[in-house]
Amino acid sequence: MAINDADNIGLEDFSEVISDKYAYYVDKTKYLENVFGSSTKVMLFTRPRRFGKSLTISMFEYFLKMNYSNPHNKSKAISLFKNLEIFKKKEFVLNNLAQYPVINVSFKEVSSTRSYEEALGNLGDRLSSIADRIHAELFGKFRFVNYLRWFNPLNLLIRYKLQQILYINIKNYDLEKKAVIIKNGLATIITALSRYTGKKVIVLVDEYDVPLAKNSCRDFYEDFKTVYAAMLSNALKTNSDLKKAVLTGCMLVAKESIFTGFNNFYSSDFNDPEYSEFYGFTENEVKTMLKHYGLEDKFDVFREWYDGYNFGKSHIFCPWDVLNCIRDLKADPNCELDTYWVNTGNVDLLQELYRKNADKYSDKFQLLLDGQSIEVELEKNLNYQMLNGDVKENYFWTVMYLTGYLTRDLTKESKVFLKIPNKSVKRVIKKLLSWCFSVDNPQFEARVNPILKYIKDKQDKALITTFDNLLLRYVSVSDISSSGLKEYFYQGFLNGIFSQVCNTLDYYYNSNSEYGTGRCDITFKIPPVEENKLAIGVVIEIKVADSQSDLEKKAELAINQIKEKQYAQGYFVKNLVSEVVMIGVAFYKKSSFVKIETMN
Repeated sequence: MAINDADNIGLEDFSEVISDKYAYYVDKTKYLENVFGSSTKVMLFTRPRRFGKSLTISMFEYFLKMNYSNPHNKSKAISLFKNLEIFKKKEFVLNNLAQYPVINVSFKEVSSTRSYEEALGNLGDRLSSIADRIHAELFGKFRFVNYLRWFNPLNLLIRYKLQQILYINIKNYDLEKKAVIIKNGLATIITALSRYTGKKVIVLVDEYDVPLAKNSCRDFYEDFKTVYAAMLSNALKTNSDLKKAVLTGCMLVAKESIFTGFNNFYSSDFNDPEYSEFYGFTENEVKTMLKHYGLEDKFDVFREWYDGYNFGKSHIFCPWDVLNCIRDLKADPNCELDTYWVNTGNVDLLQELYRKNADKYSDKFQLLLDGQSIEVELEKNLNYQMLNGDVKENYFWTVMYLTGYLTRDLTKESKVFLKIPNKSVKRVIKKLLSWCFSVDNPQFEARVNPILKYIKDKQDKALITTFDNLLLRYVSVSDISSSGLKEYFYQGFLNGIFSQVCNTLDYYYNSNSEYGTGRCDITFKIPPVEENKLAIGVVIEIKVADSQSDLEKKAELAINQIKEKQYAQGYFVKNLVSEVVMIGVAFYKKSSFVKIETMN
């Protein structure tokens, strides 16, 4: 990935980056030899979004792609790469620079929210744009000097094949006919390009898994997947016109349906030692970059916020965060650091998985936020069909890992342990956990909704049961057992509950506000259901007990404090309420006791 002094972040066109004299490029070109010097025919690299996959695909294209009109002219490729690491590999450069026909396609935006027909149309548009681009590169506009090229019998056939794909959405094909053309579309383009150049073709596919991810929740997913899988399979599996294919994506979730039966297939994930530093920035690369911008004194801050990914045995920084933070620090050296990476991209799949049963993950999220790692069993053969069914807990943690929200804890060698990589991601985990405690979570809402009724009806035992259930569900053992646990912890717990229940201005909800002769822990009003009726005032005081047997005594002390400090009297000054419900709540670990009295 790259940054330039005009603040263009994450440029994805390699030529633009290298041609821009103000751009800073982190050189990853040495990996060209690893990838294209190997005999593996199909390679898949899975990494989180915004880790430089698209720029890498563009770099591959500019290095390998031949000049179709003048194959011996390599001047453009030489000008781009002559000062980079790969040019030290003279024999590899001689045999590969500008030597191949190349197809570069991104499936980043191929999706539909409405219908199978629209999804096929979007996929057809993508193939059509490839065919159009290659047709223009091979034949250009018709001129008399191009007569032989245009009307050569072989070229006429090639043009016909390309135009069949080019017009796929213009012709009035039915869905079945369109599906057949799409299934063979990419293979047809490969064959046409190979016949014209007389060379085998290199295919570069960016974001191969996005169409599956974005359509996975649709009722037409299986039909679309069948067409999409056939398209890739026909193009990349046992295709004699294919030299090599390189694909990138976030997750290897489609292995069972997309790459089944592929021969000579290689998949590189986080744990691949050969490519562990291929994507993202290493510690030395970040230090060098910060020195370039005069920010070397900020390295420890960058490490705290944006480091922590364990790829193989390498520690990797998130490149998108590093680049954006440098940009902001250049503008304001005292700016507050932000969570740049986590605010990009589509996280619909992750949120849907989480919200299917958020309660299931809350305990482990709390452990992660406490700085601990969690033991998980990663699902190696995960696919979207599995995610659309009854989602097992390890499926969710596998997705969190594959998409970059968690990383492996390398201090645990015997089993798989995951942890939060850095401070930036930790903020997002907190937001996910906070959703557990909001009325947007149906399970939480069902638990807290009856609370106001219990208060109005003075049902102390029902409140005890509710609080105990919430403590068991949403408070971790580490919180309870931590040293120095004080009243403010439980006040925060009840604030989280009542701020959701009393979620409009009509409740006049307050915490730690001055009432009577002191500060009351929680106060609010329950609005009347009928007109011309008065509200009910509520005053809550919280105590922490030293033992289970001490709970009732502490709840009584809380009630006495409400009376002695006259917390309830203020409600009656302007005749605002019909009564005040005084609630003393005592907590010991994951148990509570509630005492209720009324003042009229």
